[in-house]
This record gives sequence, C-alpha cells and structure tokens, in this order.
Amino acid sequence: DTEFKTKAKSALLIDYDSGAEIFAKDADVLMPPSSMIKLMTLAVLFDELKAGNITMDTRFPVGENADYNRPEWYPASKICLVTGQPISVRDLVLGLIVLSGGDASVVVAEQLAGSEAAFTAKMTEKARSIGMEQSSFGNASGLPDPNNLMTSRELAILAEHLISDYPDIYPMFATKRFEFKEHQTD
Repeated sequence: DTEFKTKAKSALLIDYDSGAEIFAKDADVLMPPSSMIKLMTLAVLFDELKAGNITMDTRFPVGENADYNRPEWYPASKICLVTGQPISVRDLVLGLIVLSGGDASVVVAEQLAGSEAAFTAKMTEKARSIGMEQSSFGNASGLPDPNNLMTSRELAILAEHLISDYPDIYPMFATKRFEFKEHQTD
C-alpha cells in the first residue's frame, strides 16, 4: 500500500480496466479545465467521424476566428492556421492532440455548429449523454472563460469514453510529434 501525493488542487486516479478508484483529491470540485476542454471538442468531432458524416480526409476552411494572427492566440497553444486555408480533419485531430491547438478547436466548432458559441451546446449535450452532469463549456478552445468548468471525476469519465468508444481513432493519442506546415490558401 503506497501513499500517493500531488500538489494538484484536484485529482483522480483510476484503474481503467476495473474502474477502481486509486486516489482522489477534491475530485468533484469544479475547476477551469484549460486545454483539457479540447478532449470534449474531440469527442464531439469523433462522433461525427463515427457517424460517417465526415472522414479524416474531409477538409474544413479556416475562418477568421481561428486565424493565429488574432491577439487572443498570441499566448495560446496553436497550430498557426490562417484564414481561408483548408485543413483536413486528420490534421485538426493531430493539431488538437499533439499541439493542443486552440485555433484547430475553433475550426472544428465553426464547421460542426456554425459558431464556437453554438458548438458549446453540442459539447454540453455530449457531456450529459456520457454522465458528465456538472461540466459546463464557454468555448471549445480552453481559452479563459468563466463557463469552462469540469471536475477531475468528469474528466476521467470523458477519458474513459474516448478510449472505449473510439478504438479506431484512440491510437492517434500516441502521436508524439506533429508539425503543421500547410500555409497556402488554395
């Protein structure tokens, strides 16, 4: 029996196979999830892939809100997208997984719901459908927003869902390096 300690304000460690809780520290306290919110963005996108509505080769145009030259993207994680540029769903997924690309999350949100604000309703609907009852979403990118709130326990529910429900896509999370270089607008 080992004692586990962490400086984190909130944490939950579970055994994936058994579901056994190994360690919990304020696991049900709502906190800003920052970039972890992109896991919910991916879950909504993965549902569209699984349903056959899009493929990894589907290309989305980059809208003005996702242009990395906007001031809100200067300090944020991004893959450096420019307005009008086409980008494949595969590159968006890798950009989100490997680089935590906030600009990529905006492209996903705008293409799947028309706007990032409308996409947050899809995020909430998805969250409730998998048992995440407390989480709320103010955006898809994880940029600071008072409505971006999740618990460690609900993040664990989301992680389990990503692993179990998308077995064909989940291996992409093992990607260690991704560099997006496509800056043409044709």
